[in-house]
Order: sequence, then C-alpha cells, then structure tokens
Amino acid sequence: MNKKVLFVRFSSIGDIVLTTGIINIFYKQYPNYEIHFLTSKGYEDLISLRPEIKKILSIKRKSSFFEYLKFIQDNINDYDYIFDLHSNLRTFFLKIFSPSEISSYKKDSFKRRMFVKFRLFKNSLEKHVVEKYFEAVNKILPLKINTIEDLRPTLIKKNKKENIIVIHPFASKTTKEWPYFEEIASKLANKGEAITIIGNGNFNIKHKNIYNLTNKTTIKEMIKIIAKAKLLITTDSGPMHIGIGCNTPTIAIFGSTTHEFGFYPIFTNSQVIENKNLNCRPCHIHGLSKCPKKHFKCMTDINIDEVYEKIKIFLKNVEK
Repeated sequence: MNKKVLFVRFSSIGDIVLTTGIINIFYKQYPNYEIHFLTSKGYEDLISLRPEIKKILSIKRKSSFFEYLKFIQDNINDYDYIFDLHSNLRTFFLKIFSPSEISSYKKDSFKRRMFVKFRLFKNSLEKHVVEKYFEAVNKILPLKINTIEDLRPTLIKKNKKENIIVIHPFASKTTKEWPYFEEIASKLANKGEAITIIGNGNFNIKHKNIYNLTNKTTIKEMIKIIAKAKLLITTDSGPMHIGIGCNTPTIAIFGSTTHEFGFYPIFTNSQVIENKNLNCRPCHIHGLSKCPKKHFKCMTDINIDEVYEKIKIFLKNVEK
C-alpha cells in the first residue's frame, strides 16, 4: 500500500499555483507516495489539471471552528506526512488535532511587515516563496533540485500557442493596478495585435481587435485562455502566476509591491516592469486602495511608450 502525503494551501490563486512546482518535484522523486491536496472551496480547479494530485480536499473558507475540527477528524487522520504551505491559524490546528508529522513553510510575516515599515531584514527576504515551499518539504523528505527553475509552477505542461496577447489589468488593490492598461491595449490593437482582456473589473475600450472577457470566465476557463496566449501582460496578481504555470511568456507591471515579498516572477520567459527610483516602495504587503503619498508614481511614472517598447523586445527574445 502506498504511503500518503497531504499538501495544504487554502488560498489564494497565486499561492496555490506556486505549490505545483514543489508537488511536481516531489512526485518525480517519491513516486511511491500518493499525493492529496487540501484547499478552500472555490480553488479546486487551480490544481485539478495536475495528474500528480490523486485527491483534492476542500472546506468552506468561513467554516466554524467545530466544523473545521470535524473535517480534520473525518478526513485528515491517516497521512504519513502533511506539508503545511500556508502557516496560518487553521494549519496550526492541524498540528494539534492530526496525528501526522507536519512540516510548515516559513512565512516570515513579521520580517515582511518590518521591511515595509522600517526597511529591515531586506537580505533575509531574498528567498522566493517556491524556495520556502521546497524547504518545508525537504526538512522531512530530502529532495534534489539544480536551480530554482526546477520549482517552476506547472498547471499545463504543453499547450499550442495562438497569436493572441492576453491582458489582465486588475488586482486585489488599486495600488497594484497600472492605470494605463486600456491605452496599451488600444495601442497594441491598433498595431494589429489580437487582444483578449480577462479578470474581474471594468474595462471600457471597444476595438475590433479587442475581445473583452471581463467578468465572464471561471478560473478553469481563464487558465485555458492564458495557456494559449503568446504573451500575458498583467499585474502582481494570481493570473500572473497562472501565466508562469502555463509556460506563457509573461510581463508583470509592479507598483506598490516588490520582490522582497517572495512572489516575483523569476522564471524563464517572464519579466517585471517597475519603477525602481522610489524609496516609498513597498508601501504595504498586499497593496492599498490608494497611494499613501498621494502621487502614485510607482505606477504613473511607468509610461505607455516604455511598456510598449519592452513588450516588442520581450516578444522578439521569446520568439528566437
């Protein structure tokens, strides 16, 4: 009988996508272990495409403590190991009520907040989240990797690309949204590029070369659209990580957040556009609803022509 392991990440889109890299490595090096995954309801489709994961468990995000405790008792009682890739209060209770050996990833929440507030711990925040996921697993079951590229998230391994540029202009916070996405979409469309807009929000430009799918796709549909694109242009958001996981060339425009938080797209065929000349970045771990300095230069100083030229160069390099 195969041994069983449980990977745990409740949310959100990007964080869950990033777990697929370590799961892929684990599956290759420990094929005798059956892999299960625990997440919140609504996120199952993010990992349902991965054949390495034999079973997906999910629970309502707002379930009560007693509902959660019963869920643990009913479902999480026979795993050899549990890899906690979330490190929150819910996973803390797993350590109390589950008999399995559990290893948690180092979240560094305190250091991140001290970095935002006082610019402390910069050097110790250089690790990407996928490296921290790796360390959590490696503490219990040793793994071998050559480079960080081995930990690249993988949603769809191979997919035929189409001559379409996908743009995701939205984010969880306003300070993570570049205000000129409509203009760059129009500029690219005027140059003959086929553009598809995805995500949830308002996008008001109408053009014969722009196909607007805002507020119209499920997570699984969005993954398939991104997987077929020749280029994804996005914010620091979940779809950015989906692009990496689909091996789609990805350009991410960063504003209020920076690479010290560990969610930078550092893999091949990805690039970040950002304003590095501001000492007020980052202003918050997750971004804010408005610029605390009232100038929003982290985004407004990134002009349309600059982004357009970088898109052209990036596409040329990817197509070589």
